[in-house]
Amino acid sequence: GCASWCCCGGGGGCMAKGADSAQDPAAEPAADAPTPTAAGCENGASRGSSRGRRARLLSALVAVVLACLVAYLQPLNVTGRPRRSATGVRIFTQAELRPHDGRGKTAYLSILGSVFDVTDGKEFYMQGGGYQFFAGTDGSKAYVTGDFSQEGLTTKIDDLDDASLAGIVEFRQFYANHDKYKFLGVVEGVFYDSEGSPTEVLKNAEAAHLRAQKKNQLLDEARKRYPNCSSRWTKETGAIVWCKDGKVPRVETEEAMLSHFGPGEVPIPRQATNPDGTPQKPRTRCACYSRHEADGLEGVTVYDGCSPDADKCSIKPKKKDT
Repeated sequence: GCASWCCCGGGGGCMAKGADSAQDPAAEPAADAPTPTAAGCENGASRGSSRGRRARLLSALVAVVLACLVAYLQPLNVTGRPRRSATGVRIFTQAELRPHDGRGKTAYLSILGSVFDVTDGKEFYMQGGGYQFFAGTDGSKAYVTGDFSQEGLTTKIDDLDDASLAGIVEFRQFYANHDKYKFLGVVEGVFYDSEGSPTEVLKNAEAAHLRAQKKNQLLDEARKRYPNCSSRWTKETGAIVWCKDGKVPRVETEEAMLSHFGPGEVPIPRQATNPDGTPQKPRTRCACYSRHEADGLEGVTVYDGCSPDADKCSIKPKKKDT
């Protein structure tokens, strides 16, 4: 083959590239023509080999770059092909969810990482709807806090108690069971990983929902045993609470309600906290106890200013600090 400007024959003779192949190899070259040598042809072959190595190296480099580019772009899903989990559930990115914010033709929302098409609820989620701020994002926390600001529409739920987490799970069930709204998939992020598997944050929320359900069952049973007081309230007199059938009214905390059950029956809930991280005051109710049952129970107390034996108590409105 031709390595440079000449073709070298087996005997070391050369023929100018492009010359007539029938030309006599022994013919004398022109006086002013360069004299080709075997060394010149060898140098040409060497340069051709060097170009071949560079071409192969460049091809390998391009292949590596393309492989890295695909590995980078695949999680971002800019290829236009929806990613799916091992079970076939579509995995959205935040970027894919964001355009469906109700200002165009569709409204998608995410709650606890589950994506629902709520376009059919256009009066709520499309342009001008009262809940449009939920479209195109995951604002899980706002469903129970009522904070619909940019900061409130967040997936940060690790500071919520069991009752609040259970409330978010129940909102998710509302969308899942709604006849107008369609489940589309999950969003990669706080609640689902890149493979579409639940994260510990989601598992904790669902565990809190189960604990809250168990707790509510026990509280309902306690209310059957010790019914709520009857009550009446007016601006002038404040509240009046009373019990019938010889029962007496008592202030009772939720912990006292649960104390009627064995330790193995009562779930251990996450402690409720205020926004500043301090524990919330325990929830209370007015319960009707028999006189002897109420004595000595922790978390069961007589109303201020009321006789322990009275079946009716007046609760004066507290004066506001000036």
